Amino acid sequence: MPHKILLTDSVNFSMNLKKSIVLLITHAPTGTSFIEAMRSILPENLTEAFIPFDIYPDTNPEKILSKAQKIIHDKIPNDILFLTDLTGATPFNLAQKIIHTLPQYECALISGVSLAMLIKTANYQTLSLREWVSEIRASALQWIE
Repeated sequence: MPHKILLTDSVNFSMNLKKSIVLLITHAPTGTSFIEAMRSILPENLTEAFIPFDIYPDTNPEKILSKAQKIIHDKIPNDILFLTDLTGATPFNLAQKIIHTLPQYECALISGVSLAMLIKTANYQTLSLREWVSEIRASALQWIE
């Protein structure tokens, strides 16, 4: 089970962002498409922490695990937020597996990603991980009609 989950509500484009990364692990090509859409809406400094991993039916999970671990160890983040599309599906299970290999990091896992959720996630990167996840979850519910 993931450690924590969060979200909030104000944007300061000149803010000094904490060092966090967001690993978006989804069925292909959802993650890359969402990131491209988000980057067309938000300034680059708010989207540079987002890293998509598109999972195809023939994707080797061990290669994704190794690639994610390398990115994490190279970037040395304070927090790691994992976003996936479906609870219990391969991307979600892979995110859980990665989290279990990273006991030295604060990690959170949220499923049900949407473009609105990504924008909120980008806008509240300065929060603590717990607050960040809380805001993301609360905000996600507001976008459902």
